[in-house]
Amino acid sequence: KNIFRYLDKPVPDDLSIPVISEGIGTPFTSPKEFLEVKFDGRDSNYFEWIGAGKFDVKSEKGAMDSDAELIMEKIFFGFDLNNFFLRINMVDDVKDVLDENKRIAVHFLSPKTATVEISRNSENKFHASLNGTALDSIAVNKILEFGIGFDKLGFSQREVVQFYVELLEGKHPKERAPSGAPLSFEVPDDEFEVKSWHV
Repeated sequence: KNIFRYLDKPVPDDLSIPVISEGIGTPFTSPKEFLEVKFDGRDSNYFEWIGAGKFDVKSEKGAMDSDAELIMEKIFFGFDLNNFFLRINMVDDVKDVLDENKRIAVHFLSPKTATVEISRNSENKFHASLNGTALDSIAVNKILEFGIGFDKLGFSQREVVQFYVELLEGKHPKERAPSGAPLSFEVPDDEFEVKSWHV
């Protein structure tokens, strides 16, 4: 992938799918209920993300050097009926980590490929874009929070979504989470919460 970036060429989507042994997965919890997110970039309400899926970056064993200093700490993900929500916690405040040279990329691998990028511009403002189109629902402070409609992603109810998060420095990946198999969830329908209560 770095060769394509060095040559300033698009990276083929197939190269984003990790090569892993059968039966080895990424340890994460799945979303349990619909979320109501207030985008403020702060951990202001304990219950706001309590029903979200969660991935602890340190939980991957053997996938990375245990001595490596991680920047990303936790990833929360979830949705309401119409929107996908993502929260990223870092070891330090996200607003202090992201600068003009560092940005976050959320790579969706299925059911359709798409990339959401979160970056800071020269005016010191954070913004998010989907394949170059600006998004409104974003907040960066202590944590990063953003939301995007399933319709904008081109995802339909009951389709399985796979994605991972990457911290980039310039054109080069600095950290990826998960480093192995991607995170996944099913786009909800009206019966999502009813089915969740019966699992």
